[in-house]
Amino acid sequence: MLSFARGVESQKQALNVKYLISDVLKIMKETLPKSIEIKTYSDGETRNIVGDYTQLHQVLLNLCVNARDAMQTGGELTISTRNMSTVEDASGKFYEVEPGEYVEITISDTGSGIPPGVMDKIFDPFFTTKDKDKGTGLGLSTAYGIIKEHGGHIHVESAVGKGSKFIVFLPVLSAKEQQAPGSLDEDIVASGRGETVLILDDEAAVLDITKAILEEFGYKVITANNGQEALDIISDRKKKIDAAVVDMMMPMIGGKTVIRSFKKKRPGIKIISVSGYLKEYELIEVDENLLDAFLSKPFRAETLLETLDMLLHKQGN
Repeated sequence: MLSFARGVESQKQALNVKYLISDVLKIMKETLPKSIEIKTYSDGETRNIVGDYTQLHQVLLNLCVNARDAMQTGGELTISTRNMSTVEDASGKFYEVEPGEYVEITISDTGSGIPPGVMDKIFDPFFTTKDKDKGTGLGLSTAYGIIKEHGGHIHVESAVGKGSKFIVFLPVLSAKEQQAPGSLDEDIVASGRGETVLILDDEAAVLDITKAILEEFGYKVITANNGQEALDIISDRKKKIDAAVVDMMMPMIGGKTVIRSFKKKRPGIKIISVSGYLKEYELIEVDENLLDAFLSKPFRAETLLETLDMLLHKQGN
């Protein structure tokens, strides 16, 4: 809400929704009660969209949390995806969606459902049917605003006692623009020369996509999902490591501690620190000689590749 009020521009990039959903599922599996079963379906490989990863993650997570709250005695939470064209839709069911091609993400539950008299108000700011200490009424209104800002739409179907279904439509890239994250123009983006890069991040989806990008462009990649694992890797002298991409916000052993250890054990290693929360000026308590570059999440694949190219190939290396 603050980002909309301040007019902050969203950080849009080419995205595959499977990474968004994978990230959301990880959180839900850790927080849902055992009485709620999670199911996922996908109608083949979905096309890519352009969007702000953080904002869309917020939308999907909010819809899943609402579904959870509607199933107090248990049930099924289902997330499904498919490519669809409103032009080819003969049912007339989605008449309110602008003609075009979309990725459709459906989040459905078998919970209490939404009363007819409430349906028209669910996206209104501050409207909520939850107790005062359990809901602000901002979740769905924010989600609606984010999807509209992305050129999409949210369609809702519900019946009391039979659950609810929230269908999110996000416009796909044109055929010319279709390009998976990491499938970048090799004539524009500098490639690696066989160097080894260690990636430290506690988000599996981030590790997977970053690894895929760097390997596609000529780097060897080692991954670690926590600080201790990264320290163990860097301590193994048999492993040659030229650069490390380190998430500053890590549980248990934080990024700053890891960076200090890296530079002490491997003085020549190039460090790219990344964070979705910190600003560059907030890293000053780490000796500036330890930091070679800083990237604010979310960043584009080109930005990471260009930063590695500068550090490894254009500074006398």
